[in-house]
Amino acid sequence: MSEVKIRVAEISDAEKILEIYSPYVDRTAVSFEYDLPSIEKFRQRMKHIQKRFPFLVAIIDDEIAGFAYTDLFAERAAYQYCVEASIYLQQDFQRQGIGKLLYEKIEKISRDQNFVSLYARVATTEIEDEFLTNASLKFHEKLGFQIVGKLPKCGFKFDRWYDMTIMMKDLRDRSENPPPILKFSNL
Repeated sequence: MSEVKIRVAEISDAEKILEIYSPYVDRTAVSFEYDLPSIEKFRQRMKHIQKRFPFLVAIIDDEIAGFAYTDLFAERAAYQYCVEASIYLQQDFQRQGIGKLLYEKIEKISRDQNFVSLYARVATTEIEDEFLTNASLKFHEKLGFQIVGKLPKCGFKFDRWYDMTIMMKDLRDRSENPPPILKFSNL
């Protein structure tokens, strides 16, 4: 495999990023969205995230192989030290270490921004099927995330119910008052 480069996503990347995201919406329960957002809605989503958080792409041979970003975990002020990560890889680039590289960069940036906790909401199922396996759960566990909660049968897609597992990874010690959150500026 060629060298993997991580960079900040540009709005001009939106079409390729949406192309990577599309099968997760259309053919899996990994995403609980039913319909793929329009390119304009997706560009707006990217712009909104990039006001405060990193939205990164992994590049291999000038091709976007995947993307990851963080966003607010929840809106209330007391949650300000928590951030939620999301990651999606092009199908051909899974299980090659690209997701780990993206998450390592996301974690470093999140620490640099003074976040204390990194969360991930992972669609899971008791019985794996053609729409959902527990591969994402296992991926997050390998990266040091721990299960901290589960919302059983909260997502209905493809005429069946799926769970949402909440996973967390500590980024900083909680023994002191945390420093203020810094806005993401760039790599």
